Amino acid sequence: MLRLIGICLTLAGSFGSGLAFCREKSRHAGTLFLLAELFLRMAEEIGYSAERLPDVFSQMSVWLAKDAENDSFGKEEASALAEALLHCADRLEQERSEPLEVVWNAELGAWAAQTVLSREEAEKLLSFAKEQGFPDRERQRQWMLRLSGEFKSRAESVFEKAASEKRMVLSVSLAAGALVVVLFW
Repeated sequence: MLRLIGICLTLAGSFGSGLAFCREKSRHAGTLFLLAELFLRMAEEIGYSAERLPDVFSQMSVWLAKDAENDSFGKEEASALAEALLHCADRLEQERSEPLEVVWNAELGAWAAQTVLSREEAEKLLSFAKEQGFPDRERQRQWMLRLSGEFKSRAESVFEKAASEKRMVLSVSLAAGALVVVLFW
């Protein structure tokens, strides 16, 4: 009986440690999906002028806060991103002399530093403020849709990799468990 308990604990421990290893990748994919959805929604609001940006950021913040309530997996990331966007909105309303790029880089840069985003992904996120000078709003909308698509495709790639690693961990755990059962039985 003790052997069986030991075998079960060994299997559970190896499987649990493998899944914990894969959890970071799943969190990374969730963060990228969140950014893809954010830029897709912002592209829908692209008729804004620079004066309307605080309102758009506030709207996106409300949407993210609601999304965080409904989604248990990415709750921390969505809540923190909502807070960063709200700070952007507040700073843009209060300090009209501060350019969007300074505010965006400060607030979203701090958020990106706390996430699992790669340096390249964080730079892509921060490029939003640099690309707001299009005189043609349709060109700006297209750029935001492309950015959303890039985040989404990157998220799908990371998600596939995480799923593959989870299957590998499960397979190795089951094989190790079968070996342990054969050796100790």
